[in-house]
Amino acid sequence: MKIVSLFSGCGGMDLGFIWSGYQVVWANDIDHYACETYKLNIGNHIIEADIAQIDFFSIPDCDVILGGFPCQDFSMIWKRKGIESDRGNLYQYFVKAVALKQPLFFVAENVRGLLTANKGKAIQKIIEDFENCGYKINADIYNFADYGTPQLRERVLIIGIRKDIDFNYQKPQPTHNNYITAGEALRGVEKAIYNNETLKIRPKTTKILELIPEGGNFQSIPKDSPYYVKGMISHVYRRLDRNKPATTIIAAGGGGTWGYHFSEPRPLTNRERARLFGYPDDFKFIGKIADVRRQIGNSVSPVAIKVIADELKPIFNIKSKQNVLHKGLRKRTQTNFHQNGLNQYQQLQLPLVFEKYSVKTEKILELIQEEDMMPSSRVHTASNTIKQQYNLVNTINNEETDLLFINENTYLTPNQALKFFELCKRDIQPKDLEFRRKKNLKIGDETIQPEIVFQRVRGSRNRVCCQLRDLENYILNIYKHSIDLEYNDAKIVIENYDEVLHRSKKHGMRGQRNFTGKIEDEVRGKLAEHGFSKYLANLNNIEFPVDYSKVSDSNTKRDAGDFTQVVINYQMYDIPQQYHISLKSTNGNYLAIPQHEIDWEGEIFVLVKLHIKETFLYQAIKAGLQLAQLNLNENLGWLEIRGFISKNDFKNSYVSKKLPDGTELSYPNYIKAPIQLNQNISQLTDLLETIKKLVL
Repeated sequence: MKIVSLFSGCGGMDLGFIWSGYQVVWANDIDHYACETYKLNIGNHIIEADIAQIDFFSIPDCDVILGGFPCQDFSMIWKRKGIESDRGNLYQYFVKAVALKQPLFFVAENVRGLLTANKGKAIQKIIEDFENCGYKINADIYNFADYGTPQLRERVLIIGIRKDIDFNYQKPQPTHNNYITAGEALRGVEKAIYNNETLKIRPKTTKILELIPEGGNFQSIPKDSPYYVKGMISHVYRRLDRNKPATTIIAAGGGGTWGYHFSEPRPLTNRERARLFGYPDDFKFIGKIADVRRQIGNSVSPVAIKVIADELKPIFNIKSKQNVLHKGLRKRTQTNFHQNGLNQYQQLQLPLVFEKYSVKTEKILELIQEEDMMPSSRVHTASNTIKQQYNLVNTINNEETDLLFINENTYLTPNQALKFFELCKRDIQPKDLEFRRKKNLKIGDETIQPEIVFQRVRGSRNRVCCQLRDLENYILNIYKHSIDLEYNDAKIVIENYDEVLHRSKKHGMRGQRNFTGKIEDEVRGKLAEHGFSKYLANLNNIEFPVDYSKVSDSNTKRDAGDFTQVVINYQMYDIPQQYHISLKSTNGNYLAIPQHEIDWEGEIFVLVKLHIKETFLYQAIKAGLQLAQLNLNENLGWLEIRGFISKNDFKNSYVSKKLPDGTELSYPNYIKAPIQLNQNISQLTDLLETIKKLVL
């Protein structure tokens, strides 16, 4: 029963589960003194770090995830921004851990104010995000006094059970109908050794406390007293009642918020606070008095949480439907995101196996439609091809396999797709960010953003993953400048050509020689300024950044057909024919140039539009998210491959009347796959190798 603990604090929740027989294998918190307290009392497995900087792939696998994400922005005591604040959004890292690790269950703790934060939208969003991870959610208010804590402390517990686990969690019945009182809890506390220092207070505070009876607060001060202040909130100068449980102990605050002894005119010691939470006297806290107060006030009562831990232990006696081994496919096939049902099986699994819906598809469906368990004899009578596809689906559904390489195809489960996206974020993004800091690249008029926000989106199957359009756009940007220096050289040329073309009217358009001469003069100077003089010799052979999908012959040919009308940035220009390479014969996946146009010398700059469906990224998304189709919008559906290519290199391609995908060409064309234009495609290749090493 292995636990990963997030926002662990000093370890109150972890301690309750340890008392119940669980084992904590990894924990994290940002507070230094809380981590030192945790190490002293529980173990050295806690990592002191900002959770935003944690490599989630370094977190070990686990059965349970625990945590109390920061609660101040949801508290009813303070002014709340709720989920809209930076601290309120920290729960997303809890969701991220659950999505990646897929524990049997998780327990998240927060203040009661979470239920009303942002007019109830906060808890609704949080529950929705956890449900999208594949969990049944139970969110309820627990008064820890009901479970043996000598404190009236109401907290929200969000408990999620993985949907493939046949376990219906019910809130435990109270174990203590007669509450433990503050007097009972503090009996003999003066003998405790650790954290029992008395806080020094001003004489004025002592006089105020002498006016407040046991169980009273600031409002108990007579109105004619010089110490009475109208409008003071009730939790200020609150004294315990020895015959009742303590009221809620808070973690921080100014004068009057410390909580005060029922018989002595003084604040509670930290050991007294710890007893009111249920900590044993040998649990030693590290830090100054205010640091220890904060640790205790932010913690979860281990006594109460043990009751919850005991209630959840039967889950480990229930076999997950994912782990059931069988010889046949079940009608209700489980995936890593726990979608059920034959129709979903047909939609979600078959795209991994079949390129198109075929007769073989129907036969596979026949095998699984009749019974939950198909007789193995039915498999033996099927063709070898169907057996192979059948075994592939079985293997993919095995929780121990996330990535398969079969017949040069790559298949990923949803869990592995999420890891793939995280690897993109972790391994490629830093290199990309460093590159952009040096080059200050822009795509269009917009500076490329260095971060991908980890966002959850609801798909047709309520999946949780990084937002798809962000990932597409990110990898698109990687491709756009992955040829490194060559891309930047070309970018300088592109920008300066654009600058000249926008002023083309004033040059009079008196013919090709005059027009191109003006362009060359302008661009040569700009190239020299930027240190790219090596391209001056090949200037006449540099291609324009043309949107080739919109190229059309001009109705009115200028100068005996020397010009062609093309669209650049949604504006029509007359471009000299010598700068134009026709891509009319390409389907976007290959560069196809008619033989009669292969007449340039030196190098020419080409821009090829490559459909994203032909890339590894698309295959990973398709297989990983188990989508039959991706509805990519127009500007993200294509990658632009930019580079320089020489006549001789291009003629080393092959001449064909048909593209490799079967597209017929009207006349012989030189064909070249655009990936050959990319001089630094190794980044994504290295990423694929990283994934292989990770899972194989």
